[in-house]
Amino acid sequence: MKIRILNWSYENLRIGSGKGSVELRNPPKQWSLVQMPNGTGKTSTMSLIRAILAEKKMSKDEVRGYRSNNEVQEGYFELGLLIDSGKEECLEYYLRAEFDFLTGSCNFSTLRSSERDGGRIPGIAIPHDLKRLLSLDFIKLFVFDGELASEIRNTGKDEADRAIRTLYQLDDINILISDTKKNVSDIQIDRDTNSKTKKGVNRARNKFDEAKTILESLIKEHSEKHNRKLSLEEEKKNIEIKIEVYLKQDSNLKKEFEKLEKQKNELETEIHVSSRTAFDAFRNPIQLSSQFHKHLTELGTLLTDAKLPRSPALEFFQEIAQGENCICGNPIGKAERQYLKENFENYLADDQVSAIAVMKTRLKSITKAEKNFVAACRQLNNEKEKLKENQRYLEKLEDDLIINGNEETRKLSELVGELKQQIEQLDNEINKLTTRSRHKQEELKCTASNNIPLAEQNKNKAEQFYKEASNSYRLTSQSEKLVRVLEAIKSGLLERLREEIRLETNKRLKELILMENLEVSKIEGSLVLQSDRVGVRENVSEGQSLSVAYAFLTSLLENAPFDLPFVVDSPAVSLDLEVRAEVARTLPKLFKQMILFVISSEGSGFTETFYDKKEALFVSFEKNINGEIAMSYGLDSFKRIAAKEESQ
Repeated sequence: MKIRILNWSYENLRIGSGKGSVELRNPPKQWSLVQMPNGTGKTSTMSLIRAILAEKKMSKDEVRGYRSNNEVQEGYFELGLLIDSGKEECLEYYLRAEFDFLTGSCNFSTLRSSERDGGRIPGIAIPHDLKRLLSLDFIKLFVFDGELASEIRNTGKDEADRAIRTLYQLDDINILISDTKKNVSDIQIDRDTNSKTKKGVNRARNKFDEAKTILESLIKEHSEKHNRKLSLEEEKKNIEIKIEVYLKQDSNLKKEFEKLEKQKNELETEIHVSSRTAFDAFRNPIQLSSQFHKHLTELGTLLTDAKLPRSPALEFFQEIAQGENCICGNPIGKAERQYLKENFENYLADDQVSAIAVMKTRLKSITKAEKNFVAACRQLNNEKEKLKENQRYLEKLEDDLIINGNEETRKLSELVGELKQQIEQLDNEINKLTTRSRHKQEELKCTASNNIPLAEQNKNKAEQFYKEASNSYRLTSQSEKLVRVLEAIKSGLLERLREEIRLETNKRLKELILMENLEVSKIEGSLVLQSDRVGVRENVSEGQSLSVAYAFLTSLLENAPFDLPFVVDSPAVSLDLEVRAEVARTLPKLFKQMILFVISSEGSGFTETFYDKKEALFVSFEKNINGEIAMSYGLDSFKRIAAKEESQ
C-alpha cells in the first residue's frame, strides 16, 4: 500500500500567519524541503500531522495550545493523502481536525476525493489495514520524533522490536493466538463440558459404552419376551380351537355356542363403529360440551353482527365505535370512539380479518350434533360390557362341558388358564420395558436399567457427552498445537526480521559514520551497539545517535508492506558536516517521498545537496519586521531566506 502526503492546510492555528495551505503537488515531488524558521509553526505542524494520522484524543489544554491568538474561537488542520491500496484507483483522502477553542474539543472527519462535493465521514476513515497500523508510537517512526533516536537504542526499552512487530504486523499473530484461545473456551462453555484430557474422554466413552450395552440388552430382552408371547398366544389359540371342536360335538351345547359366537362377532363390529364415532366426536370441540357449543354459537352471532369482512378493518371498528357498548360489555365514550376510528389499523391486519371471516363462516354453520362425545363414549362402554358378558357365557359353556365329564376338555381348559397367566405376566413385563408414560414409569419403578425409553435417553445423553468431551479434547489439543505453531512462526519471523534489519542497518552505518566502526550487535527490544574501539557502546554522540536512528529506520521501512512518506524535523542540525553529506546522499535513495522541515543552519552539507535535483520542491516561511509571516515556493526564495536567517 502506497501513501503520499499531498498537502496540508490550516486556519487560526499557530502555523504561519494563522491561515494557509502548503501544496506538495499531485503527484507530490520526491523531496519537499520546507524551511520554517523558529516561531513559524514547525513544531505545531509536525505534532498536528501525527495527531491527525493517529486520531489522537487531546486534552482541553492541548487543544487550546494550538490557538493562534486569544481572539479566535475555532480553527482546523487538514492533511491531504494520496493512497494506492492496489485494489482500486488511487484515492485522495482529506483528514481534518476541527478545533473548538471555547470548549477545548477536537473532532476528526474524513473526505474522499470521490465525495469532494458531498458530506464528510466522522472520524479518520482510511483503509483498515493502514488505520490499524497508525498508532501514535508507530507514526513517530516516519513522522520522525527526534527523541526516538535515543529510545530505539535505550536498553530496557522495546521501541525497536515494537517498530518491527507493528510494521510487519506480527502483533496480528498475537491477536490470532488470543482469539483461538477465547473461541475454544467459549465453545467448551457452550457445550457444558471441559474434558480437556484423554482421561476425561475415556471416562465419557466408558459411560457411553455402558449405557449402550444396557439398551441393547433391554431391546434383546423385549424381543425375546415378545416372541415368547406370540408363541404362547398361538398355542392358546390352537387349544381353544380344540375346545370349540369338543363343544360343537356336544349336541346340548352346540346350538348355544353358535349363538354366542354370532353375538360376539356382531358386538365386535358395533364396537369398531362406536369407537370411530367417539373419535370423530372428540375431534370436534362443539361436540365435547353443550356449554362449549353455546359459547361458540354466541361468538358466531357476534361476528355476524359485526358484518366482517366487508370493508374489513374499517367497518369492524366503525360499527363498534357507533355502539353504546364495546363487544366486551364496557361503555364506549367520545374519547374511545375517536381512538377506535384513528387507530384501528394498529389492531387488525388483513390476515387477521381473513381469519375472523373464516371463523364467522364456520361458526354460522354450526348445528347441534346428533350425538356428542359423552353419548358416544357411553354407547361404546355399553357394547364393551356386552362383549364381556358374552365371553363369560362362553367360559360357562366350557365349564359345563368339563362338568359333563369330558376329561380331555378339562385338561385343555386348565392349560388355557396357565397360558393366560403366562401371557398376562409377559404383558406386564413388556409394558414395563416399553412404556413411555411418565406416570406409568413412576408407578412401575422404571429406570434406565429396566425401561427401553429411559435407557435410550440415557444412552443418547452419554453419547452426546462423549462426543462433546471428545470434540473438546480434540479441539483443545488442536488449538494448543495451533498456538505453538503460531508462537514459533512469530518468534521465527521476529528473529529473521531482526537479523535482516540489523545487517542492513550496519551497512548504512558504514556509510554514515566513517571515523569509527560502529554497528548494531543485536536487536533485543532495543538496538545494542558495539564499536571496534571499546566493544559494547552505550554512550554515543547526538550526531551518532541520529545516524543510528536513520540507518535503522531506513532499513526497517525499505522492504515493508507499506510504502510510507518520511517526514523529519531538522534532519541534520546535530550532524557534523561530513556526516551531513553522507546522510544527504543516503536518505534520498531510501524513500519515495521525503518532507524535510529544515532551518537555515542545515544548508551547508545538507539542504544544498538538493538544489540541483529536479524532484525537489522548496517551500519557505518568512517572518518580516512587523512579525507577519509569508509563505513562498521556489529555490530562489528558499536560498534568499536561508541566507537572511544565517546573517541574523
